Amino acid sequence: MPPELNTRQTLMEKIRSCNDDKSWEEYAHYYRGYILALLRGMGLNHHDQEDLLQQVLLKSWKSLPQTQITGRFRSWLLVVTRNTARDHFKSKQSRHRKQEVELNSSYINFHNMSEPEIEKIADEEWMLYISKLAWENISKDFKSTLLEAFLRSSDDEEISTISQDLGISESSIYVYKQRVQKALMKEVLRLEAYLA
Repeated sequence: MPPELNTRQTLMEKIRSCNDDKSWEEYAHYYRGYILALLRGMGLNHHDQEDLLQQVLLKSWKSLPQTQITGRFRSWLLVVTRNTARDHFKSKQSRHRKQEVELNSSYINFHNMSEPEIEKIADEEWMLYISKLAWENISKDFKSTLLEAFLRSSDDEEISTISQDLGISESSIYVYKQRVQKALMKEVLRLEAYLA
């Protein structure tokens, strides 16, 4: 876990107060995965995802210091992502008037959604992203055997099978599962507060 994450100051507060290279790197590091997930959810191809990722990161980064975000940051970032994708395709269509630009039906459906539907998608993608990031962060603190025991028991595999395969007592597997689960939940909550 990076030492700068121990501060009580959220990333957004840090970015607004010091718009420097270190803040940019941290911002890009933490939000690129979430933005990519949103772009994938829109049904965009890999090339467009990479192009739009950079545009969304830059656009949102530049507007952060002067933007008053009401509601959740992830929802605002979703709107920026959606608008950037819409502008990208409008531009693409105007450049290729003679050639029809084919829009993926997922992309079209995404742009016709109501605000509650968009909020739901933002929340789902956010929780998946935060969970994955939390797992990456805590994985470094546990032995691979312990992590494997947690994953396999979380997938409802028989404890006796896990015990035999890993050479660990069944009672230890329950303890390991609780330990990892507690660390994972703590990290999810910490990231939620930090990445607000």
